[in-house]
Amino acid sequence: TGVNVGGKTYITGAGLNANDQKIVNVADGDLSAGSKDAVNGGQLFATNQNVAQNTTDIANNATNMPRASTLVMARLPTTMHWVQRSMCGVTAM
Repeated sequence: TGVNVGGKTYITGAGLNANDQKIVNVADGDLSAGSKDAVNGGQLFATNQNVAQNTTDIANNATNMPRASTLVMARLPTTMHWVQRSMCGVTAM
């Protein structure tokens, strides 16, 4: 038993069966840790865009970080003062 339309069952005690039809005009669902809302295509698209940008940013960081370290090391002065195995001051020559 359930809700039938045109000979097809759409809602039963087990839940919703869209019978291979799109569910359209779905409002944005709540995106929070405890949410049990449905999400829509627009929300998934936005998330995918963020994931793509993060992937690009991470790849760029992986490339740029070693370069930055090299540039910083090249600009350090040649004389350093050490106290108890920790650098406490740098003197330019």
